[in-house]
Amino acid sequence: MDLMHVLSSLAWPVAIGLGWVVGEIVYRAWGVPRVAAYGLLGFVLGGTQLGWLGDAHQTDLLWLVHVAFGLTLFEFGFRINLNWLWRNPGFTLQVVVEAALIFLLVWLACGLLGMDPLVSWMVAALAASGSPAGLMRVVNEGRASGIVTERSLHASAVQCVIAVLLFKLAAGAWTLSSLGDWGQALWNSFVMLLGSAALGVLFGVFLPWLIHRLGPPVPDTTLPFAIAVMLLVSVTLAWKLSPVLATLVFGLMARHRRIGLTSAQRNFGALGDVMAVLLFIFAGAALDGAQVLQGWWIGLLIVGLRLGVKLGVAWVGARSDGMGRDKALLAGVASTPISVFVILLLEQARVMGLDVLGVVAPLAAATWLLEIAGPALTRWALKRANELAPPEGR
Repeated sequence: MDLMHVLSSLAWPVAIGLGWVVGEIVYRAWGVPRVAAYGLLGFVLGGTQLGWLGDAHQTDLLWLVHVAFGLTLFEFGFRINLNWLWRNPGFTLQVVVEAALIFLLVWLACGLLGMDPLVSWMVAALAASGSPAGLMRVVNEGRASGIVTERSLHASAVQCVIAVLLFKLAAGAWTLSSLGDWGQALWNSFVMLLGSAALGVLFGVFLPWLIHRLGPPVPDTTLPFAIAVMLLVSVTLAWKLSPVLATLVFGLMARHRRIGLTSAQRNFGALGDVMAVLLFIFAGAALDGAQVLQGWWIGLLIVGLRLGVKLGVAWVGARSDGMGRDKALLAGVASTPISVFVILLLEQARVMGLDVLGVVAPLAAATWLLEIAGPALTRWALKRANELAPPEGR
């Protein structure tokens, strides 16, 4: 048997095991979020750095990565209370304005730097997004609860939806401009969005009905939810829809169909923990070190614009919502990360033939910066807001 083939087949399992060890060490020694360590390790081992992880775009690997993200998005969607957003229109408007300002400023900056208008649009859309994966892992890791936690989660949810809409519009425009095919352009934008949301609604209605029909007792709902997410991800990938939007809508529907997650394990238990290690190592491995170095200063500008708008809008909005400026600013900082969401949206674009990450070095740099620093900023903000639970065992 070829030794190199054996070693290459072991690369990802070994990386996952090593990632868990490194994550535990840095978390226990310095309180650094585990996901930041996973991302940094993936970056070092992948790409043109050490190159030990090989091609990060393997079909089987991508399926696992999408399932890992789908599990997180489902749990994230279940945390979102649409009624709360409806009852707090000032906050909802503030989040929309924040996303619009980030989009506009980054789009203008990219245009001034000579980028193609359509690519600038995509970069700006992604810069305005949130990071459900990073937020959920840090929140669950620290067992955080409170107004800063809830606001950062709800802001991230709204901005993720806005980013998906803007990104899919750009994908449709790219299809039309490059292929001249109106049908394919509509598929890559509106049909993909509607189809993905419809599938999420279907799963969100059917699974609660099925659990109700089976009757008590259902000792652990982790299993049916996890299987449903795997199936939903598989269907959306087979039909070239958006697993990101579908699993998020699935979680939202499950919440509003009054199906409790009380008997399900946080983060989907050990399965979710293993998948999270894989997910964040993949996100790091998908970035190329040469591109990160090439676009670092523009990437830093994108990060600065994003953080500056968040803090500015929070400062102004704090006057009217009665939350207090300190906590409003901390909520803005807590929702800073974007990395995994960006990587998986770009992976969908790559499947359609549009390799944005491969040609836009500043986006790679911004993603790398927020993949490593973002979770640490989130944890810092939640700690300053006194919303992290005391360490277990104390």
